[in-house]
Amino acid sequence: MEDFDVVRGFFIGRLLDDISRGRVDDDIVGYLVSLNRFGCLFTTSSCSGRVVVIYSSDFRSKRDARILDGWHDPGGCRLNVCGYSHLGYDSMFYYWVSLQPPIIHFVARDIDTAEALVGCGDRSGFSKLGYRRYRAGGYHVTVGAGDKIHVSLPASCDTLLALCDLLKVYKEKLYSFLECASKINC
Repeated sequence: MEDFDVVRGFFIGRLLDDISRGRVDDDIVGYLVSLNRFGCLFTTSSCSGRVVVIYSSDFRSKRDARILDGWHDPGGCRLNVCGYSHLGYDSMFYYWVSLQPPIIHFVARDIDTAEALVGCGDRSGFSKLGYRRYRAGGYHVTVGAGDKIHVSLPASCDTLLALCDLLKVYKEKLYSFLECASKINC
């Protein structure tokens, strides 16, 4: 079994490297850095939520899918997403819009910290919550806002704007969760 602190050091190093390469969502970088300073937990992956336009030559295969455009900001989404409403199958590609809700994976040193994270998620309105034992000791904790939603194109502008509005709701839940988690006493 790996040591919790060794694995924690690896993931914190990876987070810092990902931040330096621009691979971490800007709107949550400060929260992630702050949370990873706690000795009782670390993050293993995160997404602050986004709406993306995706295309693929095979609508059944995620492996072939590519992102055409996307927005982490609900305002930017509202300004731009309707420009893609006319797309559909064009003899080469299938197009769709996907809402990918926020999700953060943690490893907590002890069950009290795991339960505190899940409690923050529950109070913030997240629906994908849970924890299980982790191989390096501690508990792997999942805090997620919901399921992905996919809309095939073409679609009405109103339908696509509804995804942007839901992203805004998810972002509010995410920030509420991060504020709560930043107050965990460990």
